[in-house]
Amino acid sequence: MNKVLLKQKAISLELSLDQYSGNKEDILAVKSSTINIVDLAKNGLVDLPIYIDDVPGGYQWKNSGMSWPEDIRNSYHEFRVEISGGLSDAAKAFLASREAKNI
Repeated sequence: MNKVLLKQKAISLELSLDQYSGNKEDILAVKSSTINIVDLAKNGLVDLPIYIDDVPGGYQWKNSGMSWPEDIRNSYHEFRVEISGGLSDAAKAFLASREAKNI
């Protein structure tokens, strides 16, 4: 887990949630459930990865995440991935190969 990257992802998620939490009940629920873990991540206090399905807000993500604005979808997904340990080497290689092929 990259703590610097996790902090960036936490800040991005917080900004996105702040922007939209007044518009949708499910986004407000995600904001409320992630506030503590986001604060810990921003302050570099997360020392061990969290299993991705245990990241707060997962219920809302699975049930309505695709209807969220794109920046919230992306920032929540990226935060979940990073706090769960980041991309695996295989995933990084796959993405790099797709990028090299302009896919």
